Amino acid sequence: MKKTLVIDARTIGKTGHGISKYTEGLIHSLGEANAFTQFILKTLQIDSIQELVLTCIIHRDCPLDSPARRFQTIEENTSCYHPLSWLRIPRLLRHLKADLFFNPTFASYPYLGVDYIQTVHDLNHLYYGNFFQKIYYNLLLKKSIKGATKLLTVSNFVKSEIETWVKPTPHHIEVIYNPIIPSTRLSAAECQLELERFGLQPKQFFLCISNPKPHKNLTFLARCYQAYRMETQSAPLPLAISVRIEDIPPIYREGIISLTQISDKSLTALYQSTMGFFFPSLYEGFGRPPIEAALAGARVCASDIPPHREGGEHCGVNIEFLPPQDEPSWTTAFLSASDLRTN
Repeated sequence: MKKTLVIDARTIGKTGHGISKYTEGLIHSLGEANAFTQFILKTLQIDSIQELVLTCIIHRDCPLDSPARRFQTIEENTSCYHPLSWLRIPRLLRHLKADLFFNPTFASYPYLGVDYIQTVHDLNHLYYGNFFQKIYYNLLLKKSIKGATKLLTVSNFVKSEIETWVKPTPHHIEVIYNPIIPSTRLSAAECQLELERFGLQPKQFFLCISNPKPHKNLTFLARCYQAYRMETQSAPLPLAISVRIEDIPPIYREGIISLTQISDKSLTALYQSTMGFFFPSLYEGFGRPPIEAALAGARVCASDIPPHREGGEHCGVNIEFLPPQDEPSWTTAFLSASDLRTN
């Protein structure tokens, strides 16, 4: 008898982000001989993917070419984190006769009525979150972790943090690293066309793909970039950052280009064409952008924190690790990457 797996894929939208790409990667990998497929088969106590019925709960913004649309889908346009989901998702699971629900997000439910797998990507909000986020983690997420049939996380670093935070120590945690599917390499002409959207030229800019949350350490990076501009002996390269310019303090904005609404194709072009990719985050669960950039052939400088080293080693990529708060090291890295133009 077939078993029904329902995956919450509502984070998959028009523009990708960490959890969205994580979800897409796992859905894409189902059916292949990989850790996630074997994990699902073992959890459902079935021997073959042919014994599985997969339904993806999607948002209306889910792209037509998303892996989620290759399977049976049902549209639900409330956010994963909206309280209405507490009512609507259990109702959907009953309707679909789900045997197992896979929740790849931090969203936690008071009641689901079905066995579930949850992914905890990191404990960032315990350290950098606001008062309400910390309450959410301690009241809802911790309860959800304890009630999960199985718990996934994306690195041994986060697994250790969860084991320290949740008591009694949960023994149903499994590490399955972020699936990263290398993008199809673009031609020089294709890169040029994508870069023109942002007013950039190949090998004439630095890059940071991140967000303005405090732990991403972007003000520090902008300050190091300004120091580079003061020290360079040649014309300084611009720094392209995937945040609004308003997210950077005014005194550090000179030479910075704001990137928004980056498509997957544009992101590939940016990775392939940058003179250097910089990622100074203070805390991560895994750290996808440095690995994506390195796989695309970029020179990558990332903060020297355990998950970055763990992810880089797992994916076999070359990353230069720098102390996350050492301004001279990052300024020197900008200068060294800039000097490559003349070599």
